[in-house]
Amino acid sequence: MDTVALDQAVAAHLPGSFLSSVVRSIFLARKDAHDHCAAEFALSEQKNVMPAYWRGKVQGLLRDSAALVPGLTTDVVNSSGWNHNEITCGPFTITSHYVETPCGLVDDADYRKSLAESQPSFFDPEDMIKGAKLYALILYSPYRGKDNDDARQHAYLPGSVYLAFPEAALRKYAHKINLYDRFPVLLETLLPQEWDEQARLIYRWQAAQRKTA
Repeated sequence: MDTVALDQAVAAHLPGSFLSSVVRSIFLARKDAHDHCAAEFALSEQKNVMPAYWRGKVQGLLRDSAALVPGLTTDVVNSSGWNHNEITCGPFTITSHYVETPCGLVDDADYRKSLAESQPSFFDPEDMIKGAKLYALILYSPYRGKDNDDARQHAYLPGSVYLAFPEAALRKYAHKINLYDRFPVLLETLLPQEWDEQARLIYRWQAAQRKTA
């Protein structure tokens, strides 16, 4: 399955209403996580607490979003003491993850390796694994800012949101979709209203992946 076929599968099975809610949910979760952690913790502790709080809010909001879309189901799976959602629709199984950089690589985890191990069969039809699912990752990163002042002022923003398809070893992505590019009008409504066009361009530029993964 090439990237064109992957895009076609996304269009056929993952409606825009769900993918746009993914972007909206991650912005909402980040704002809630930032406000709560800023009220409860000093800066030194916020750095450690924020990703976990954000993760929890994202998991819940995406589960709620999936429940509103016919054909999408969500299972809560425990892996090594941590719960995560696995969203299923058509040929896809989807999980969501915090990464440090736009479309960054996820850490190794047994369940991610298990979900990703059938990926090569989709790119080599002769070796198609019976019952295999396409594994997709929703990836979201923090906003780094154009300078330190900007990073502090707008720390409530996420930095990027991607839908990515990992290769089996989780060492790179076979295909990735920048959801900011997919929903530019929605993105404009979520960015600070006081930003001028240059600030918005810089934000979108920073959201683009900088190196191949």
